[in-house]
Amino acid sequence: MATGKCVNIGKPCSKALKRYVIEADKTNFVCPECGGKLVPCDGPVTDPDSLKKEGTGIPSKTTTPPPSKKLIFIIGGIVALAAIGGGTAYYLSSSEERPIPTKLEIVDYDPALWVGTTDTLTVKSTPADAKATYIWSSSNESVATVMDGIVRVVGEGETTITVKVEGNEEISASAKFFAENYEETPVDEPKGKGQETQKPVSTPASDKLDLGFATYQGDIKNGKPEGNGTMTFKNRHIIPGSKGDVVAEPGEYVVGTWRNGEVNLVTLHQKNGNKPIITHK
Repeated sequence: MATGKCVNIGKPCSKALKRYVIEADKTNFVCPECGGKLVPCDGPVTDPDSLKKEGTGIPSKTTTPPPSKKLIFIIGGIVALAAIGGGTAYYLSSSEERPIPTKLEIVDYDPALWVGTTDTLTVKSTPADAKATYIWSSSNESVATVMDGIVRVVGEGETTITVKVEGNEEISASAKFFAENYEETPVDEPKGKGQETQKPVSTPASDKLDLGFATYQGDIKNGKPEGNGTMTFKNRHIIPGSKGDVVAEPGEYVVGTWRNGEVNLVTLHQKNGNKPIITHK
């Protein structure tokens, strides 16, 4: 058994307001009234419920430590317990430890989006166990809207999605997105009886191509990339059809949409971690 005080004055908890010294099991060291964590302390037990459990009605005999060893400060519902002798300090909220984010980053996203689709964004915070309420916004809601990290693409164009920490909006992260309508290749219908029948144009099929300088995995039509796919480069080479003749290095890859063997709208995943958007000439 151990003794401690409840500091959960935000609820409020009557035991915290009356500053009772509570006796509780070390393995479940919480306030019996509100369930909040107890701050360890020495001293005679003053909590009536603890005294009833003892069945004596007489406070336990414990030794009070020198008053200069520990200081407890209550600031805005947050308790800071500083151990003066050891030179260390830690902070407890009224119910649990809640580190504050110092940095945000939107990770693992594809900046190329299709109109009519949705995507869920992932936020990486520093420190990793930080907890916060996020505020999301889109710079161009005619292109995409966002709520709770879920992006809904409503039109073509560009937009920037931003996430901020509620109460400290200086801590934020942004990501730029490009949206486009997906155009499916039409299929020619056979002509009526007595007319020349034209073979339908095949729709894209998922397959793999070895282009020599790169390998391609995705939709293919007439032996060329057509539709959605990924091209991984084996040699240093210009990305086919790229505006400005963008060069990819060995091991880098582009993901996105293709038309007649050339890029339409893709993302280049570079070895340095950058992900520039590449468009057609």
